[in-house]
Amino acid sequence: MNQPRLFFLHIPKAGGTTFYDVLSHNIPYRDIAKIDGTYVGSSIKELCAMPSEKKLRIGCVAGHLSFGLHEDFTGPFMYITFLRKTVKRVISLYNQIRTVPNHPLHDKMHKSGMTLSDFVASDLTPEIDNDQVRRISGSTAKNLGSVDLERALSNLENYFPFVGLAEQYDLSLVLLGSIFPHWDMSYVRRNIGKKELIQDSAEYATIETVIHERNWLDDKLYEHVYEQFQRRVTALGVPVDEQLERLQESNRRRSRREQFYGVPLRFGRRLRNKLRLGGWWLR
Repeated sequence: MNQPRLFFLHIPKAGGTTFYDVLSHNIPYRDIAKIDGTYVGSSIKELCAMPSEKKLRIGCVAGHLSFGLHEDFTGPFMYITFLRKTVKRVISLYNQIRTVPNHPLHDKMHKSGMTLSDFVASDLTPEIDNDQVRRISGSTAKNLGSVDLERALSNLENYFPFVGLAEQYDLSLVLLGSIFPHWDMSYVRRNIGKKELIQDSAEYATIETVIHERNWLDDKLYEHVYEQFQRRVTALGVPVDEQLERLQESNRRRSRREQFYGVPLRFGRRLRNKLRLGGWWLR
């Protein structure tokens, strides 16, 4: 490989599904190993069991993985990820589980009649509790502490040349363009969840409090990354606004084309790559 293998650490409900759209038109489909979001454990196990010669052909590993998966591969590597504010991320996670029938936890949530208030205080999934620090630190502990935050910050410093923010998605991609200057960063938004509106302000305040208490490490991680993010934007200077405007216009064009054709544009790209692998060349 001429460049480090890319590991896209997809934190649930932090804009990762949309980012696959960016990956799909910058990295050949055959070079991406995508972790199955429904069967994460078995998918990672299958990937790690691959023969070494097959692993060498993989240029990008993407999915709900944690830091450390690179140890099953040889050669240089780099990680990228997106973070999201804790309250929005946990509420979005609840809405996804509640409304997506094939989510592994969907049936369990519905059978128990779990409300959002129940969910944020439950142990239904570790993704409720400091999941961003857990994944970036690579920790397998049930209860995380300051040492895991320090490990996550160290990993970001040493192995993550890019960390985006879901709340500033387009600006994040402009920054990523400084690392991959030849990439097309345009995209169409994917996996936008249905929101459950919370009418009671007192209930919402309680939910916020519980989420912050359970995700205080994630809050500190986000604050650190946010400060670095702002410094990088400042360092890029005036061109940021121009690049941001070009990206947003490109996104509008992609969205219009996709609506016209009626299917995601990446499907055609995947078919073309598969035909090439089979000996066909589709221009």
